[in-house]
Amino acid sequence: MTYGLSGVISQVVSILLLPIYTRKIDPEGYGALAMLTLFSTFFQIFAQMGMSHTVFRFYYNKALNHKQVSGNALIFITISTLILTLLCVLFTPALVSLLLAKSIPHARGIFFLSLLIAATSPFTQIFTNILKLKRQVKIVSAISVGQLLVTVGITIFLVIQLDMGVVGVLLGQLIGQVLALIVTMSYTYSEVSVELNRPLMQEMIRYGTPMVPNFIMGSLTTMLGQYVVKTKYSLAETGLYSVGSKLTMPISLVLQSLKKSFQVISFQVHAEDNNSESFLQASFAFYMLIFIYVWFLISIWASEILKIMTAPAFYAALPYVAPLAFISLTEAIYVFIGQGVAVGKQTWPFAIASMSGLGVLLIAIWAFLPIWGALGVVYATILGRIVMVVVIYPFATRVIKVNYNFLLFFSQLGLGILVVYLSKYVPDLLWLGIAIKLAGCALYAVATIALFTLFPIERQWLLVGVNKLRSRLKKTG
Repeated sequence: MTYGLSGVISQVVSILLLPIYTRKIDPEGYGALAMLTLFSTFFQIFAQMGMSHTVFRFYYNKALNHKQVSGNALIFITISTLILTLLCVLFTPALVSLLLAKSIPHARGIFFLSLLIAATSPFTQIFTNILKLKRQVKIVSAISVGQLLVTVGITIFLVIQLDMGVVGVLLGQLIGQVLALIVTMSYTYSEVSVELNRPLMQEMIRYGTPMVPNFIMGSLTTMLGQYVVKTKYSLAETGLYSVGSKLTMPISLVLQSLKKSFQVISFQVHAEDNNSESFLQASFAFYMLIFIYVWFLISIWASEILKIMTAPAFYAALPYVAPLAFISLTEAIYVFIGQGVAVGKQTWPFAIASMSGLGVLLIAIWAFLPIWGALGVVYATILGRIVMVVVIYPFATRVIKVNYNFLLFFSQLGLGILVVYLSKYVPDLLWLGIAIKLAGCALYAVATIALFTLFPIERQWLLVGVNKLRSRLKKTG
């Protein structure tokens, strides 16, 4: 988890700064930031073409030179990034018109700032991954925290003191990104052999390319909704959607931590441990418990969180919060189950699952928009994610046969949905409402743990965890 936790602080700070930013940047400005984030995300996907993740697969192959693996990944990313950057410069007017509203001041300059951030990110990512592969946990964490402090400090100064709004946010991100790139490069340049190995490069491309539809689908499920809302409604409504998404950050934090840590650990366990099935089964049960409860807390306290964290102009984001948090929950299931494919030799099932989910997503958006409006986009996204899980499951279990306890999962989830639904009828009286919700949170926590004890294997894991906790407390005591 240490690899994943290094990025958690950044997300936490972004939430804590929300009360400040929502008073300096209006919903339309937040909508512009959301669209530029969408652009940056897709730029990085096509610049990397799965190469940053491919190094994890090839690095532990003892028959290969790990410096050549890192070097060939860097060569590929350099070429693809240069090509994409030139294309974006050539088509700047069209991209600005596609992403931003005419009312946004300095739209072209804002776009170029976003382009610079997007173009430097793939390099920072590849060098950071090399540090992770070398198990330099402290260095990765220190760089992440340092980047955060620089980014936040400069952004606060530019947005609050100089009132630069969206430009201030992007300038802060760019400066932090460039400094992180310089530092990560200084630590890893000796681990990279910039020597083209055509057979190795071709093999890495064959492995990484099928992952691209998976990355696209992962981004579309969280960002396509914002673009559809911008197109069908307004950039201001997109800002509300974006703020609703930010309030789901706690579950996204757990998810990002899971992705960064689980990706490294699962490859190591699969390569070194003959009992990787039990590892995946245990991880699924406990992580899902955490994910469901975090989703439950976000959903039940959404109204109070909005009033504390945002300006009144953003209170209309409330209907988005619980459904958007549910998207991260479905993504977590896909990450766990899909890792069974990732550790194997073939990654093409990711493409099948992603394209299936994308097809359902687009059809569902068309069907749901007339019924639920902007919320229909969120519901369509959830449906698309569920289809991805269903499609990837048989492929994953062929590689690693894991007995996932879906009965436990759906029991916990169903109970949580019921309590969240009933919470809508809690009286709108400050202390009474808070007391009832606190009681509901406590009872739900007890109920979910009780459900764990109904299943022998999960009960055994729970007891092992409790015993380890007790022994640690005795030692510290």
